[in-house]
Amino acid sequence: MELEDTPFHLDDVLNHVSTVIRPMAEGKHLEFRIEPGPDLPSALRGDPLRLGQVLTNLAGNAVKFTESGEIVVGITVEGADDLSTTLRFSVRDTGIGLEAARRQHLFDAFTQADGSTTRQFGGTGLGLAICRNLVELMDGDIGVDSTPGRGSTFTFTARFGNVDTIPAAAPAETRAAEAPRLDGVQVLLVEDNEINRQVAREILTDAGATVTEAENGRAGFDMAMSNARDIDIILMDLQMPIMDGFEATEAILECLGDAAPPIVAMTAHVMEEERRNCLNAGMKDHISKPLSSTNLLSAITRHARRRVDAEPVPPGTPKPEANVTSKLADVPRESPYDLTDAVERLGLDEATVIEILNNFRDRYRNLRDDMAPLLADGDLAALAALAHSIKGASGSIGANRVHAASAALEHAARDGDDAAARRLAVELDEALAALGHALVAAGHSAD
Repeated sequence: MELEDTPFHLDDVLNHVSTVIRPMAEGKHLEFRIEPGPDLPSALRGDPLRLGQVLTNLAGNAVKFTESGEIVVGITVEGADDLSTTLRFSVRDTGIGLEAARRQHLFDAFTQADGSTTRQFGGTGLGLAICRNLVELMDGDIGVDSTPGRGSTFTFTARFGNVDTIPAAAPAETRAAEAPRLDGVQVLLVEDNEINRQVAREILTDAGATVTEAENGRAGFDMAMSNARDIDIILMDLQMPIMDGFEATEAILECLGDAAPPIVAMTAHVMEEERRNCLNAGMKDHISKPLSSTNLLSAITRHARRRVDAEPVPPGTPKPEANVTSKLADVPRESPYDLTDAVERLGLDEATVIEILNNFRDRYRNLRDDMAPLLADGDLAALAALAHSIKGASGSIGANRVHAASAALEHAARDGDDAAARRLAVELDEALAALGHALVAAGHSAD
């Protein structure tokens, strides 16, 4: 695993952790809160993604092994000098706790409290081994203090570079003017989720590309076989029915060899291991979801067979209708969606993002009926796949409450936690209903 070294806001990491963990905790009627200590730096340099992964893993485990009470995340300054700051993070729960004999091997791969714990709560303990590795890469250490029946406190330290300030992001209209043009570029988009296809299609066609769509890996393979010479790049989702992205990539490369268009993966998995898996499969790059116009257009600029004019549009010629309108002021502060974020990240005009939000709401209007037979049959694998699909689409369009609820449901379903999955399925259905109500309240939907 490798760490990034980039400026970031600590609050952004903590807010993301809260967005993911809070629905999981509320689904079990647990209190969840974050308690930052005094004098915390607002801006740091390091790897915010890896820090968030450690915190989310520890807090997610705390929820999993706690049936009543609370989960508390604390942050304090451990030490600082002119160049760096070391922070101490703690995740405290009121769960089942651990015996001393079990604690010493807890951070070894595939180790958990005992076999009965694995059967009752799911999981292998591999996440804690990864946490240990990540913490050590951040020049820190990790440990646990626990009493059986009274809960656990996981604590780790991490060192980050000091940053005075982080430059503000450029306005959406400025970024749109600086975006590369893809005029004449032929893109084959292989993605099973229609909302993700719409998001990608809008970004690509806005930049001048021509987009052909395939709903699964098999259809993508067939299109690549019939039109390989004209395709400049293939965007390939990984988790798809009939034929997944890895299988489709292998088949395309086996049949076409050097004549195959460059293939770029699109996936919600952002671990370095997943990126290496994509490269080892013959893909040229790896784009993470939720999608952003910057990452998507940059990848195509780097890898498309047709030369892309990466020069910015001359000043004074901004993208038509790229400005955020005054409708943003009508969005409730506690809205289940963040229109400002989606407009800025996707580089699309507000009307297009609102249209996609409404399409998303309509696509999953009957989600309760879709989940009911999966829950009745105990098919948690299918439920996790459904939640995963919703997670990627909702994150791309700023439907934050749905994104958090679907992420929590996917986590519970993959861990085999049937009781939590049932609670979180209700939470996800309620989040979708709240999205619809908020769209109507803001005047963004006629329904």
